[in-house]
Amino acid sequence: MAVVSAATMAAMPLISPFRMNGASLASLVVPGAIAIAEMVVAAAILNLLIDLALRTLGWRRPWIYALACGAATAALYLSMVLAFGTINPIFALYVAVWPAAVGGWVMGLYRR
Repeated sequence: MAVVSAATMAAMPLISPFRMNGASLASLVVPGAIAIAEMVVAAAILNLLIDLALRTLGWRRPWIYALACGAATAALYLSMVLAFGTINPIFALYVAVWPAAVGGWVMGLYRR
């Protein structure tokens, strides 16, 4: 989950429509690094909480992990959209929700 999101965020400054008013790549390094670190930490905490909850309940099927990770990530980004209004929900779907669901599926395969 975090790898796909981090790779997407790292590639964003290189795509011309997402460059901030012609800003140089050097000026985007620090904000990009902070965004990547934030996503990795958020993904680790979210996956830990989901894993602990599902193990406590005894639910170990991969599709349950995928659904739980995807739904929790969607709820997190939806709350950020409602609170701050700065995140495009469609962008969050591709950068966070789908990778979270795939990561949940993989995590569920190894928790059997």
